[in-house]
Amino acid sequence: MSTFVTWLISTAFIKLNLYSKMEGWVRIYKSTNAIDAEMVKAMLIDQGVEAVVINKIDSSYLFGEASVYCKNDDETIALQFIHANPTESHE
Repeated sequence: MSTFVTWLISTAFIKLNLYSKMEGWVRIYKSTNAIDAEMVKAMLIDQGVEAVVINKIDSSYLFGEASVYCKNDDETIALQFIHANPTESHE
């Protein structure tokens, strides 16, 4: 099996494993700026909301988005906090 095919299969399994572990989580914020997403995550964690960032921004060409996820149970609290404390690039 070629190296590329091995890489492709392993990448697919990693993505499937990641998405299966994200069950019960909801995206609450997205940005084309990874720093904004990390700031939102940090603010939420400071408020006691478990949050993670999935960064899909291409490092070479800088396109894509970074998303912040929280558990379904914390969605309302997280969204209220985000809207009360906007980042510079968040509308």
